[in-house]
Amino acid sequence: MANNTKRKSGGCLGWFLFFALVIGGGGYVYSKFFSGGEFKELTIEEAAQTLPEKTMMMTFIDTDPQSWSKLAQFETTPTQNLIQELQPKSFKENPINYQEDIQPWLGNAIFAFFPDKGQVKDETSASLLIILGIKDRDKALQFIQKIKDKSLQKISESQYQGITLSEIVTDDDLNLTYAIAGNQLLISQERTAIESAINAKNGQSSLAQKEGSKAIFAEKLNLVNPVIQVYFTDSSGLMQEAIAASKNISPEQLQEMGQIKSMVMGMGVEDQGLHFQAIAKLEPTVTPPPLQNNPNKLLSQFPPDTLIFVNGQGISQWWSLFVQQSQKSSSLQSWLDENRAMVKNMTNLDLDRDIFGWMDGEFALGIITADSGTLGDLGIGGILALETSDRITANSTLDTLKTQIPPFLQFQQIDIQGINISEWKTFQNQSILSYGWRNNNLLLVSFGSTLNKMIEIQPNNSLAQSPNFQEMTASLPQQNTGYFYLNVDQGITVAKKSAGIKGQTIPPDTEKNLRVITAIAATATSPDSKTSQLDLMVTLKTKQ
Repeated sequence: MANNTKRKSGGCLGWFLFFALVIGGGGYVYSKFFSGGEFKELTIEEAAQTLPEKTMMMTFIDTDPQSWSKLAQFETTPTQNLIQELQPKSFKENPINYQEDIQPWLGNAIFAFFPDKGQVKDETSASLLIILGIKDRDKALQFIQKIKDKSLQKISESQYQGITLSEIVTDDDLNLTYAIAGNQLLISQERTAIESAINAKNGQSSLAQKEGSKAIFAEKLNLVNPVIQVYFTDSSGLMQEAIAASKNISPEQLQEMGQIKSMVMGMGVEDQGLHFQAIAKLEPTVTPPPLQNNPNKLLSQFPPDTLIFVNGQGISQWWSLFVQQSQKSSSLQSWLDENRAMVKNMTNLDLDRDIFGWMDGEFALGIITADSGTLGDLGIGGILALETSDRITANSTLDTLKTQIPPFLQFQQIDIQGINISEWKTFQNQSILSYGWRNNNLLLVSFGSTLNKMIEIQPNNSLAQSPNFQEMTASLPQQNTGYFYLNVDQGITVAKKSAGIKGQTIPPDTEKNLRVITAIAATATSPDSKTSQLDLMVTLKTKQ
């Protein structure tokens, strides 16, 4: 089974990347060459009538040049060289040209995976089927003829239900079968995949006839301009594939995988950059953990040049949920008991009550720019902000932890704008740890830097008011459970400084590719008790 799976997945992956890059990457690289025209595009619903009922996953790519045109304004790295590298050796000397060979006839594309029975009993592996919509049959036939002409290998042809199947073996030892069925070009490494698609198209069991499929395709992504959409149509089939691919999946992981009924993912091209979104529907029998909308007040406590920011709500509630879940797993229960005992022995604190019990409000962890402290040479400092309704327990825990600080560190208490700060420094007078209460329920803790910068922040000059942060989160749900934020542009500058101190350098190509990205942000939301949504925004620099 292992050998058979490797042969299929390796070959399919190469052709998947090749066609995906030609269609997706080439689509926007050459978008300025596109011209309009009336034609019937391949739709998701139409493709579902061609896909077998057991299809586990399908990806829809919108090849309309207008949908991809916004990418032309960004400093995206050209993909043509990569496309050339991924083409089979047979086409290296006479490569496929997207503008001339594919664009004139292509009308959207589908990539689908479904189980394929192997030679050994109970053996399964995934077959990849590519469906390319044909808007100009003559142009499509010219493209296919070019493939035949440029191939050094013999192409064999046969008939299946009145449709011609062409099979070719390239000098990369890659078997490839393709056929034209109506206004669709079917491509696969497996002949049986083409046959299954023809069977479905001719009225046998198809994905369109599968119970619940209409509900999956009706799930709309909240994207302004979706160009790629991925539908997971068979969670049980994906689980079986995961089991076949890995023997190390625990029962707990299988249970978590089985909680998802269906999922749709997608990517949209917007004015700021790329917007990714995933929406998962849970099984009716699943009781999800309670998710609270986060007020995101701590955004105003961090500086506008914050490099990394992560926040959430209710650590104590999540810890209690974890404790409950651990009772269903002997390994988790054992791990939990060991850590409770370790904390008790080292600090005489109760892990549940004294460490996590009082962390019931909003929390945030961030990396900020700094020029002092033990991490000052690297240009960074770490900050932890914790809200609590139980300051008494929090102070008791902090007083106990003070006794655990090594005696060789210098302790001092200082006042910054009326706030009492406890600080520990090295003998070189560099701050290594400090904490203080910003207000009655907000605790600030610094690592490797001082708290001066945090205390001096004004709400109108904070991360929440940063133009960069506001621009990139404008398309994200404002009601959410928290943010993840990464300032890539400024982070590269800090990383170069850190690398320089260590006598290292960032490879020029790596820096060039990263410089295209301004920042990355993500949020999680729960529209209802059975739906989870994740959004990720990647803002890109526009061409000057």
